[in-house]
This record gives sequence, C-alpha cells and structure tokens, in this order.
Amino acid sequence: MKKTFIILCILALIPLSTAYGDIAELEHESLSSSVWLGYRMIDYIDSKRAEEFEYFENSVIGGLEYRTFTLPHRLHLEFDLENQYDYFGDLSYAYQDFILLRAIHRNTFHNWTNIELDPTGTNTATVRWDSASDIYDTRTGITDVSLRLKAPDYPVHLFASAHLVSKEGTKQQIFAGDQVFRGNVDRNSEERDIDWKTQEYKVGVNGHINWIEAEYIYGQKTFTAGGDATMVYAYPLPSPGAPIRNIAGDFPHNVIPDTKGTSHTVRVHTNYTGKLVATGSLSTKNRESDYSGAKADYVTGTTAITWMPITKLTMFLKYKYDKKDIENPDTVTIADVNVPANTYTDPAVRDSISSTTSRVSLTARYRPSKIATIRANITHETRTREEEEQWHIVPDSTQMNSFYLSADASPVKSMKFKLKYGHESYTDPGYNIIPDSSQALKASMSWLIHPNVSALLSYSGKWQDRKDLLYYDGSVNTSINNREVGSNLYFGNISFLIVNDTSLTLSYAHLNSEIEEDLFFHDGGGAPTWDENTPYKEIATNVAATLEKRMTDRLELSTGVAYTHSQASFEVDHANLVNGTATVEPVSQYSETELKEIVYSIGASYRIMKDLIIDGYYKYVDFNDVDDNIWDDVEDGTAQTFFVKLTKKWG
Repeated sequence: MKKTFIILCILALIPLSTAYGDIAELEHESLSSSVWLGYRMIDYIDSKRAEEFEYFENSVIGGLEYRTFTLPHRLHLEFDLENQYDYFGDLSYAYQDFILLRAIHRNTFHNWTNIELDPTGTNTATVRWDSASDIYDTRTGITDVSLRLKAPDYPVHLFASAHLVSKEGTKQQIFAGDQVFRGNVDRNSEERDIDWKTQEYKVGVNGHINWIEAEYIYGQKTFTAGGDATMVYAYPLPSPGAPIRNIAGDFPHNVIPDTKGTSHTVRVHTNYTGKLVATGSLSTKNRESDYSGAKADYVTGTTAITWMPITKLTMFLKYKYDKKDIENPDTVTIADVNVPANTYTDPAVRDSISSTTSRVSLTARYRPSKIATIRANITHETRTREEEEQWHIVPDSTQMNSFYLSADASPVKSMKFKLKYGHESYTDPGYNIIPDSSQALKASMSWLIHPNVSALLSYSGKWQDRKDLLYYDGSVNTSINNREVGSNLYFGNISFLIVNDTSLTLSYAHLNSEIEEDLFFHDGGGAPTWDENTPYKEIATNVAATLEKRMTDRLELSTGVAYTHSQASFEVDHANLVNGTATVEPVSQYSETELKEIVYSIGASYRIMKDLIIDGYYKYVDFNDVDDNIWDDVEDGTAQTFFVKLTKKWG
C-alpha cells in the first residue's frame, strides 16, 4: 500500500514537469513549505493495552509540507512519518477548474490482546490455547484517490476514484472445536495470519443539460482474504446420533471468503435555484461470495421534492425504495482438506431473508426570525420480508413511524442553543434489539461568557422499550418482562484566557447506560429457562485539564492531565449462572469490570530563529484494571512516549 501511494504521487507530478517548464514566466501568487525531522522514543511495562494504537519501537520521525499557487496551477503536498507503520500523505493538484487530483494515504498500527481462555489451568481437557505466547498486531493502510476532468467552457465532468484498504498482521482466532457433536465445551485459540485487501473503483460522468443535471457512476468492489483465509481443525469421530457430521477429519472452519460485486447509479436533479427543485436516483448493486456461492442483489431508488412557498419556509418530501434479494445454496458440502473424498453435507440450509422497504418522509424548515430556526420531520416506513418463516420468530412485515422536532436559536450574539427531540414506534419489530418505542433528546449550548471565557455544554439521551422478546428452541419462547434501554451522555468544556499569554481548558464527560431484559438459556440439565430482568450497566467518567503558557516570545509550554474511570457489570441472578453446574462454568465470574486510566503530558516549543522551531513532547499513561479479574482480557500497563523534532519553514 505504501508503494502504491508513492507511485501515484510520482505519476501525478509527471504533468507538472511540463506545466512548470516556463515557471519564470508565471506569477507566484503564494509559496510556502516546511520540513521537520526528529526522534521518537517509546516504552511500556506489563501490557501494551496502555497505548493500544502505538508501535512500541523507537523511530526516526519526520515530515514535510509544500504549498504553491502558481496560477493556473495549485499544488499541495504533505507527508508525516511517526514510524514504519504509522504515516500519512496527502497530495492535491489542480489546473484551473479543468483538472482536480487528490490522493490521500494513511497507515495505522493496532496492538491486539491475546485472551487467555483458561487462566486457572483447571480445564485443560476442554481448552486448547496454542497461541499462549503470541503477541498480535495488525497494520491497516487506506488509500483514496480521486480525479475530476472538466470539459473547457462546458459543464461536463469525467471523474474516477479508488478506495483501497489493506490489513496485514496476526489476530487471535477463538472457536468452539467439537462442542456441537460431543456435548462438552471444547474451546480453542489459534494464531491467524491475515492479509485482507479491499479494492473499490468508480468511474462516472455528469453534466448540465439546460435546467437538468444528470450523473452516471459505475462501481466495482472486491475483497480478497489472504493469509489464513481458511482455518483447519482435526474433528474426531462424534458421539452416536450427532447431527449432520458422522465422520472424522481435518475440516475447515471460520472461513473468510473472497467477495466481488458491481454497482450502477444514475442521479438526476433540476437546478438548485427557484422555489421548486426535484431530484431522483436509482442504484443497483450485486455481491457474490466465491466460497459459498451466496449472492445478494440490491436496488435502491430515491426521489425528493423541495418546495419553498415563502422565504421563511422550506418543505422537503422524500421517498425511498430499497429491495434486497439474497440467495444462498440449499445445501453445503465441506470436504476434508487432506482427503477431498471425505465429505459431509448439510442438506437443509435455511434461506436468507430478502426484504423490500418503502420509506416516505416530510420535513419542514421554518425560520421565524434571524435568531431562530425550527425543523420538523415525520416518517413512515414499511418493510416486508420473504423466506422469514424458516426463522420462526421473524415477522413477515414491520412498520415504523417517527417524529422529530428540532430548534436552533441565538438570542444574543454570544450564545447559541440547539435542541432536538425524536420519537419512533415500531409494529412487529424484526429483531429483539429493535424496540416497540424509542425516544431521543439532544441539547447543547455554546456561550462566549466573556471575551476571555467560553463554554460548551451538551446532553444526549436515549430511552427504548420492548415487550415480548422472542427466542426459538424447537418452539417459540416469549419473555414475560419488558426490555428497557436507557443511556445518558453529559459533556462540558470551558476555556479561560487567564492573561494574554496563558490559557486553561477544563472538560468533563459522563456516560451511563443500562439494558435490562430477560435472558433465555439452557440450565445444567439442558432444560430451557430464564434469568429475569437481567441488567447490563456501563458507567464512564472523563475529566481533563490543559494549560498553555507563552513564557517568552520564543518559548511556549503546554501541559495536560486526563483521568478516565469506567465500570461495567452483567448482573445475573439465576443460580445456574451464578454458581455454575457440573458441566457449565458460572457466568458471574465474567461479570464485573472496572478500569482507571490517567494520562499526563507536557510539551514545549522554542523558536530558535524566525523560521526554525524545535518541539518536544512527553506523555505518560497508567492503565489500571481495578478488579484484576483473571477471567477478563484486561491487564495493567504503563507506557511512556517522548519525541523531539526540528522544523524549518520557508515562505
């Protein structure tokens, strides 16, 4: 991916060699550039979880930025390097309005936790943890390239874009080995090499024809799973009467298939001037799995009318049609990877659910005065499903009605308010996580209290209610209590300019959420039963402060501290879940989590000369698993990062 970006940059600069051949004859409107170089040191103790997205190796760091407007050319180039796996590049070039090129690449690093399946060492007969000593990490590269060409003196554009994503590295693969066929809990962990590539390309054309603008886009998307795309497990001979499989062998599992697909999109709209505007679009898309042969076809159509009867009032009427047609084979045959003739077949694969959705909405925006704007929206949606009867608890149709009302106001120049309320109701929800009714409220206020004091306050809340959760276990089982969901997020930020050379910023955030519902499970004897009104709770609080001070005309200092405290609990009550059984481990041992993290940072910037600056930065992170629960995947850890860099600027 890095090589791809460099090649694209080189190709993009080729036409500039001719364009800049007579640069002396052109007028320099603007020219600026900078180059920086430094060194980064990083270290950790106990666990990399303290800096989950950092590459823990010392490295040279550097970057550059070049910006020039030598009309009719415009060029901007930026590149930043933190280490061999974390870097960013951005290239833009334009020639008048005839050529517009943009290429962006970003590469990131991620440390993954190796979850220990049996930290007590008491279940060695049913746990296989082959990857106990492995450390996992992945590197992700994302490249976006776009090119637009305009016909001279005519409103027609040709355009193309590419979106490329690659992910390489290793991850932990956890799976149940032979649980279905032998009746005991067989848990496994193996290292999985990944080399995933997603490639999406689009080409299109648009233009004006009198008072209508039309556009057509063709797209192609593929996903390729390299590395260990297929895992293999040595399945033993199952117990008599086991379902489906009656042979032993080395069979694939956790397969990641290659997929491919194309899309066609047509858009049409009238001129965005006047009181009446109409738009419409039609899109078709297909996807196919190379492994199973499953196929999916999508058709989406939208149309919208915008009407402005008076200057203060605008109406938007929109209709959307969405059809999903998903097909899969009726049977699946899996072969022994070493003995292809050794196969077993599932003769009764359920059909995937296809659906058709119609959605109509009406939105009104009214501005009674310069200081306030009011918006209202009503929406009705109907979704019908096919082949849903094979899934027993999925309804053949669902209806949704919603209403939203929002207002923006600025009663005085230094103060702004935003308020939004929404209500949704569902008839025959399709899945247990969809509520019968839902309400949401958002509110925020920004206030310039004083020329030296500014504040921002916001609140976001959501509440959901659902009756009759459905589970299928040979027959439909219905819960007797409601599923209730509630969440609240509070945020506050205030900044002080204490004196002309000192500023202080304080922030506070608090999140609390809870889900309470009946859980359906099998007890130790295999009988279906319920754990009623089981709550899952999350609470997180973050407090942060940042102080910046200009010591002299050359020296600036900054320091900050951030503290985060988070808790989560899954409070089961049924005796089998609390104490476990002879064959089932207690769920309660996984239930509690409490984490604390504190981050200290300090930075300095010193201007050696007018265009020469040296910067230094230090950060210390202390990540603490308060509960020290051996059954979770959290470990204590500390991390320290320090870098120093020298920047030279021109222009």
